[in-house]
Amino acid sequence: MRARCLCWTVASTVAFCVALSAPAAAQQVDDATRSAARQLATDGSVAYQAADFAQAYDRFNRAYQLVHVPTVGIWAARSLVKLGRFVEASERYLEVTRAPLSEGAPPEHLKALQDATDERAQLLTRIPNVRVLLAGADASEVFVSLNDQVLPAALLGVNRPVDPGKLRVKGVRGEQIVEANLELAEGAKQDVTLTFAKLSHVRPSTAPTEPAPNSAPPMLSSAPDHTLAYVAMGVGGAVLITGGIFGGLALAQKSDLEQACPAHQCGPAQHAANDRYETKKLISGVGLLAGAALVGAGVVLYFSAPSAAPEQAARLGVFCTGQQIGLRGGF
Repeated sequence: MRARCLCWTVASTVAFCVALSAPAAAQQVDDATRSAARQLATDGSVAYQAADFAQAYDRFNRAYQLVHVPTVGIWAARSLVKLGRFVEASERYLEVTRAPLSEGAPPEHLKALQDATDERAQLLTRIPNVRVLLAGADASEVFVSLNDQVLPAALLGVNRPVDPGKLRVKGVRGEQIVEANLELAEGAKQDVTLTFAKLSHVRPSTAPTEPAPNSAPPMLSSAPDHTLAYVAMGVGGAVLITGGIFGGLALAQKSDLEQACPAHQCGPAQHAANDRYETKKLISGVGLLAGAALVGAGVVLYFSAPSAAPEQAARLGVFCTGQQIGLRGGF
């Protein structure tokens, strides 16, 4: 089996050299760039044969960025499959099949296009799908993440392809956090429901106090309307809390990265974790800024709300209730 694998690797390396040196490449590349891409592809082939698939993907992907030829792109996709990153692999296969070929392209390119089409069709049957449902909350109120990656609201309630393995689903609404952990096998389809507790709304008593006999007629209320202020401060507070939560997650992720990346030099295996850290840091920053702005706007609205003064003739009278006595008038 070892000898067979080694022969295959040597043969694939030769195919890379033929493909990269062919004059019918889809784009014009200078000799130095083509030579560098050929070396990267060779290094990727060696790493793949040694089962170092993270290194293999890094080298194949770099080579493919330099020379967009299907014989390199397909091996980048195969490395992703070996890493269990099925969703990325399917997109790379698709990219390879759509790569334009110039007239007179070598047979290796044509074969790679067909192989990419066939392998992607097989891979699609292996990709799990998860559908996230919400109960007790509206999609516009909740931040949902899959393995710390934000799930757009447009993907709630519909199937979303994910990689096989462990999956952590988290929903955040204000101070409420709901989580679900599951493990998806290849080709599995599963629904996950995040159930939120109903928000309690307490209304203050609005029962009117009857005026005492002989008191002056009650004046129309001229108290300012603070509704918009309360809404702005409430929403701003919720956004601030969400930004704080994601800030805490980002700090935890940063600590893990600092341990895994000595001297701030991260290898290919930490690229995905670094991307998740950047996403959480961005959400935290935006949430804190937006929340502070909304709370500030609410404070301004509270103190600047106009009073609706009634239009009436000047008058002055005495009022008396069970709790207070005084003068009431209008001008």
